[in-house]
Amino acid sequence: MGVAPALLATLAAGGRVTRLALDLIFPPRCVGCGEFETLLCEVCRADLKPLAEGCRRCGRPDMVSTHHGWCRDCVGRRLGFASAGSAFAYEGVAQELVVALKYGGQKQVAEPMAEAAADVFRRCLARPGLPIVTWVPSHPAVTRERGYNQAEVLARALACRSEVEHVMPLARKVKRTAHQQALSREERAENLAGAFVGFESPVSFGDEAWVLLVDDVFTTGATSSEVASAITARSGLEVHVFTFARALGEVPCFTD
Repeated sequence: MGVAPALLATLAAGGRVTRLALDLIFPPRCVGCGEFETLLCEVCRADLKPLAEGCRRCGRPDMVSTHHGWCRDCVGRRLGFASAGSAFAYEGVAQELVVALKYGGQKQVAEPMAEAAADVFRRCLARPGLPIVTWVPSHPAVTRERGYNQAEVLARALACRSEVEHVMPLARKVKRTAHQQALSREERAENLAGAFVGFESPVSFGDEAWVLLVDDVFTTGATSSEVASAITARSGLEVHVFTFARALGEVPCFTD
């Protein structure tokens, strides 16, 4: 028997009791295998593929360093961020988690994603100074359609687990861009040009502050670079990037 829309609307207005009630009607299922009572079972979590350390700039693993620990791809390339790191390879269960969060309306998946990636996230936080956690913004129209910005939900879940004090938006997306899936690196950069605008933090943090920018997937770095440039241009803060997953080859890329 279907659940009446009025009942769903009533449940959606509640808090913890609502979550429990919804779980009774729609029991959680593992994103990877479909097992009941969990969003990410231990077997599927074990299938996540951690990334080895790599390029000190873009974070790509298993690359031969050619200059200050950079990979050949980074030499001579202009990027808006100082460094980037990711927790897992964007394949298998990691890809299913990202798609469920971004396109499946499964906002709650951010919690097991944050739990799985917490150790790598904390390593990214472990640099001198005061970290400010922010996220890649979606266009307002996309946020309305989706009901949330998946990067923000993930960033807040990660920051909460690591007890980060300063978590806030530092940029907004002012241009709705085309999907980047079939675009080359140059076309991606052109597609994103002028899409983001940074704004000053409501609090002055001083010279010791820096930014950790969170997103779901790192592919070419074009999106992260544009957002980082916008943040630095307005605030003067150095930006580092953390993503849940990293595309290592010809892997589908989904962006706003």
